[in-house]
Amino acid sequence: MNTLDGILAINGIEWFIDAATLISACLMFGRLYERQRTARFFGVLLYMLCPFRIYVCHRTQDHTLALIFLLIPLYLWSMAVLMKTGQKRTKKLLFLLPATLALMGIGLIDILQLLIMAGMTLCAFLYTRGRRPLLLLPPLLGCFLCLPRMFLLKSYLSGENFETLKLSLESIAPRGYSVGSLFSSYVSRNDSPGLGLALFLCLLAGLWLLFVRNRFIKESGAFIDAEKAFFPFWGIMGCLLTLPALRCFPWDYIRRIGPWMVRLVAMLKTPAVFFGYAQICFCILGAGILEIFHDREDRTADISLRFLVCLSAVGSGIYWCFLQ
Repeated sequence: MNTLDGILAINGIEWFIDAATLISACLMFGRLYERQRTARFFGVLLYMLCPFRIYVCHRTQDHTLALIFLLIPLYLWSMAVLMKTGQKRTKKLLFLLPATLALMGIGLIDILQLLIMAGMTLCAFLYTRGRRPLLLLPPLLGCFLCLPRMFLLKSYLSGENFETLKLSLESIAPRGYSVGSLFSSYVSRNDSPGLGLALFLCLLAGLWLLFVRNRFIKESGAFIDAEKAFFPFWGIMGCLLTLPALRCFPWDYIRRIGPWMVRLVAMLKTPAVFFGYAQICFCILGAGILEIFHDREDRTADISLRFLVCLSAVGSGIYWCFLQ
């Protein structure tokens, strides 16, 4: 009976996190794609059934990463206002609070994930060529509010308390993805969930629009608020985050920087987490691609693509949640 109660309690936590993540995803995509209903719907669908999120929440029951996937949409929901031009400064300052709190929550859960999110925010700032200085405030404030965790991280990297983590100092490169495992749909290889068929179909549709129809770049601005959604940025960021997740990434050379870097890399445990962040970027990008496809392609092709994306997303979600 106690075992049954424990299982029910764990499942209850997972579904509570799922419900809260659904709300935060609705807020994020509602802000990123205010005028695009197709993008909003498929964005939430892709995010909730994202293979990496389903894997960490329901397969490994890693509540740390599951909570981070809950807080990231809240952070991006707030940051979307800071990305947009033409907003009143008082409104932007108002959204600094939830962005900072979300980032602080990520830092309290795992300080390394805070640093990764701060790095992504810095990339967004560089993408705007320095025209959005407010983007840098939440990471700075979040790091300041997490100073105790930063000092704890410093003690780990200096070797003072690293033994308490009981982590192996072996290379994490073998735990990375091969090119084939990146595109796996319903199975994971070495406990690393792939891109999934739904996201793969969205990216294929984007390549079709870009190279065959020549509409991806030319017409994305007509249907996607590029100033708010940073539409091309998510594709670039997703590709950059995929690189450190690969098995061929030179982690062994990075470890040679010094003993502190060896400990820092060991604290990552697996490079697969970078591909988890890449999947978030691809979810945002994929939702926009489906919006453009919906507006400009043949109705039959559009309905077929949306049906296949829904079917594959729901199918993979059922597989990961109930059949594994």
